[in-house]
Formats: sequence, C-alpha cells, structure tokens
Amino acid sequence: MVAAVHIELKDPSRAVQVRDFFLRLGAEATVAPDGAVDARFPEDALNEGMNPEECLQDWVAINSTPAQVVLGAAAPPVNAPADIFEILPREHPRQGAPPPRLGDLLVSKGYITEEQLSAALVESRSTGERLGRVLVRNGWAYEQELARALSEQWALPFVNIALVGVDGAALRLLPREVGLAVHAIPVRFKDGAVQVAFADPSDPSSLAAVREHISSIAPAVAEYSDIEMAWRSA
Repeated sequence: MVAAVHIELKDPSRAVQVRDFFLRLGAEATVAPDGAVDARFPEDALNEGMNPEECLQDWVAINSTPAQVVLGAAAPPVNAPADIFEILPREHPRQGAPPPRLGDLLVSKGYITEEQLSAALVESRSTGERLGRVLVRNGWAYEQELARALSEQWALPFVNIALVGVDGAALRLLPREVGLAVHAIPVRFKDGAVQVAFADPSDPSSLAAVREHISSIAPAVAEYSDIEMAWRSA
C-alpha cells in the first residue's frame, strides 16, 4: 500500500484544495513553495484501508484537474504545525486538529472494544471493506451507532430517513442503481443544494459517483439499511 505521495498539479493554484481534501480524510498534508502537495496517512489510517494515491485519483476525477504523482516522497511530519489546517472537516476544540479516527471514536463511546477494533482493522485491511461495514457485519456495532459516530466525526447532520422520508423530486436526480451501489440517497433540497445522505461520507468514491449526477451536494449521514430500504421502496 502506498504510504505517501508527492503531487505535482498542472494548475498549482488548486494546491490548497488538494491539501484540504487530504486533511479532511485525516492525512497529514502540506503545500510546498513550488505549489506541489505532500500527503501521507498515519499508520492507523493505512490500516483502515486509506491510500493516498487512490484518494488523489478520486479528487482528480471529481475536479477534472490533471496531477502528476511521485510515490514514496517525503511527507510532512506527524506533528505538523496547526496553522496549515485552514479548512477543518469538523469543529474541534483544538484549532487545526484533524477529525478523530472512526475506530477511536467508537471505542471512546463504548460502542466497541479495543479488541473488536483491532480485529476489524485486520479484516478491513485484508478484504478492502470499509471499517464500519466490517464492524456492523460482525455484530460488533449497530448501524445507528456507526451512523451517529460518522456524523460526529465529520460534523455532518444525521438524517433518520425512516422518519423524515425523501423528496421525490430530489430522489430523481440520482439513478437508483448508483444510489444503491454507493449507499447514498438524495433527501431534499436545502439552501441551494441537494442534501444527500451517505452511509459512509468518508468514502471519496461514493462522493465522486454522486457528483457525476448532482453538482451541488450538502452531505449528511444515514443508516445503511435505511438508505437501501428507501431506494427499494421508492
């Protein structure tokens, strides 16, 4: 698995956007004086299946901006200065802190044990399945616990689809097969955008797939089974 990337952009003015994209995913990232970006995921994030090169490919697909990748380049130190974090993925008591790891958040809330997290990380790494789905499939966490933890992790609203339902006009913006494949569903129009509920908003491939059909997205979090049931009953 690739641990670090040195990214050279055709349009260096987009470097800050690339850096912030990686910061939202929990990576360490800095912009070099020449407009390149260095990014690296800590070991625990790599254990959860994160890969800098694959994440960059998702960003390129979403933004249609060519980028040249040099693998294995020097990455920023773990204790990078707080002032490099200009756009935070969530409000955090310490300015500049990245969002908490999903596994650590679930353990801190008492939803899972350290042993369950360790086993889930190993399984996630070997199968490529998202950590949350491994925990739910093994019965170590409930879907609502996972959804609410993801909501807190990324400072996104939690939507109980079973209670609020979905707007039919918004729903028609996303093909059913796409929504089922990436576990996302348009819920309603909100502040000039479409609120889309994701089972896992940290999955960049899901966001990229939805953006192919909906350009302005206000992301939210919902339970996996609620999203699937809403699509199947639509």
